[in-house]
Amino acid sequence: MVTKIPVPVRDLGPVFVVAVAVALLSTLVGAVVDHVHQVDAEALASQQFTAQATSATQQTLALNDWGLQATFPLAPEMPLVVAASHGTSSLGLSSVALAKYGPACAADRNALGSLSRYPKGAAVQEHGGAISYVVAEMGDYKYVYQMPNGACSQSGSAPALTTQQTSVLREYLGGLATIAP
Repeated sequence: MVTKIPVPVRDLGPVFVVAVAVALLSTLVGAVVDHVHQVDAEALASQQFTAQATSATQQTLALNDWGLQATFPLAPEMPLVVAASHGTSSLGLSSVALAKYGPACAADRNALGSLSRYPKGAAVQEHGGAISYVVAEMGDYKYVYQMPNGACSQSGSAPALTTQQTSVLREYLGGLATIAP
């Protein structure tokens, strides 16, 4: 037979406070560790590269993993293009000038949209959500440019840069070419 020993409720107060404190502390430590791991994973998931000026008025963005290159004008309205890989089938786009407006304007955040490749024959939903365009079909793939949903920042000239540079990208991405051996 089990004998129950009555415990006054007022004696449980310190136990309750300790239990709540331990729960809060473990939640806080878990959140910090999770944030550190998320930042590390984002850094590993995205490799960033910048177009190279090939003349005073032209730049070339080498998409080495795809065996392609894109050529754009190099001008005040289109400074060096920056790309960030999102795995093997998608690149985020930005520019050196736009990235100065903060993390939301970086290539890994698709500040100027994204370029994706799909196997030929795969269904690609165009004009759903963000506006998308098939800009090229080469080899076994089709390449789709998805425009940004809006400006990455409302600061300074970021909205105007986004509009202007998106227009240039859309025009010139159709000129994707294979990288000469």
